[in-house]
Parts: sequence; C-alpha cells; structure tokens
Amino acid sequence: MAPFTVCTKGNSTKAQALLFKVPCYDCILDYYHLQALLLKKDIARTKINVPVFSFLTNLRANDSRGDLLLDDPHSDVYVVGTLSRRRRQIYDKLRDLGYRLSPYSTDRFAEVVSRSRVTLNVHFQSWNSFEALRVIEVMARRRCLVTEPCPGLERLVPPSCYCSVDYRQIIAEVDWLLRNPRVTQEIAERGTTYVPDVYSARSEQCWNQIMTQIETMSRLQFRTTGLK
Repeated sequence: MAPFTVCTKGNSTKAQALLFKVPCYDCILDYYHLQALLLKKDIARTKINVPVFSFLTNLRANDSRGDLLLDDPHSDVYVVGTLSRRRRQIYDKLRDLGYRLSPYSTDRFAEVVSRSRVTLNVHFQSWNSFEALRVIEVMARRRCLVTEPCPGLERLVPPSCYCSVDYRQIIAEVDWLLRNPRVTQEIAERGTTYVPDVYSARSEQCWNQIMTQIETMSRLQFRTTGLK
C-alpha cells in the first residue's frame, strides 16, 4: 500500500498541499475527528476515492503515569510550545503575577510537565485547534490542564477532567487554581484515572477497527491487481 499521512489542523495552504497529494495515498489518518469529517468532504469533491480514518493517540504503558511529585516544582505553569503574540500576552501577565513559567522548548517533555503545577494550552492563533496528544499525555501524568476550548475535546474527555476557559479568562483561571492546590489536584486525579481506565480502551478499539478496514482494503486491492 502507499504511505500513510497524518493530517493536522493547519492553514489553507497546507490543506491545499494535502489535497494535491491525495492521489499518492491509499488512505489518510487524522487524529482530529472533526477535521477528518471535513477532509472526507473535501476529498469527495476531487472525485478521488481515498478513505480517511480518524484515530485516537495513546501512550506506552510506562508513560501513562505521573513520575514526579510536586514536592519541588520547577515551574508553576507549563507553557512549552512555539511563541506567538497571543501566547506571549498571557505569559507576560502570569509573570507579572509572580508565577514561574517553564521554558518554551525542551527535549525533556515528561520531566518538565511533571515538575509544573499546571499545564496551559493556549492556541497559537485565534482559530480553534485540538492538540490531542498533549492533552492526553498531560492528564496521564497527573497534571491539571487549563485549555482554551478545543472542538471535539468534550466528546473525547469528560469536562470534569480539565478546565476549559475562553482566552480572556485564562489568567484568572490559572491564578485561582494555583491558589487552590487541592482543587487542582482533584482535577488532575480525575484525568489520570480516566486515561488508563477509559480512554486507552477506546484508543485500542479505534485502532483495531482501522486495521480491520486496512486489511480489507489490501485484500480488495490484491484481487483487483491479480496479486496473491
């Protein structure tokens, strides 16, 4: 079969580039369910028969735990990610309140997350996106997630497992959580329980279904081409 590609939410230029390459693939995998639905419609208009599957990311068994405790946190807020104007505005205000922020980049993701009291997810630009892998891994590591609304997140994870607030409310929400560590820990514990108990099973079921469909596609392709 042709190579697979993972489509992530992006701008129109990236979307057009992907559509141009669609004939090169036998199928497309997308971790963002709502975008997978839109992508199916876009591809259907090209008259090219390429199936699109949405999938759930998952963690290795030895990754799905909080390795480090908060007895000696290195930062109050985890903010690793490419800096943008709207992110900087939030980060500067948090610093003005006296909070310590993590570095913007690191090759020790697990350690930095585990050494932060709260993890913050602010969209790079004003459009909505969903960084599913970061969301799931943060919760698996027993850390409280504060995020802007992400389309489809509430269908994937119960709202009680994280804090979702509008951009203008982020500062107040983070400040309140850091002043109320008991509440922060309760939210983190709910997320940590949900990932291995519910989410991981859903992820495994999702991948089993995808692999069954890919195997069916392979058999049909071999029959069509006369290969055995």
